[in-house]
Amino acid sequence: MLLQSVARLVLSDENGTLSEQLERPALADPIIPLLTPAAHQRANPPSRPAAGVDLNNGLGGFTRDGREYVITLSAIR
Repeated sequence: MLLQSVARLVLSDENGTLSEQLERPALADPIIPLLTPAAHQRANPPSRPAAGVDLNNGLGGFTRDGREYVITLSAIR
């Protein structure tokens, strides 16, 4: 499977003769649509910053000793 996934050409005795397989037109590359960025909206912004943490980013921060990251969760409504 790995060799087939990186091969430029895969020949098989089940797909006709060698000349038939070599004469087939190549498959077209799939057309991937361009990414359309959407406006980012936070569903539930934190109401208050986490107490006792350093480098608070609004979602949490590091404990004073820097060994753990504390995430502040809002109450479920």
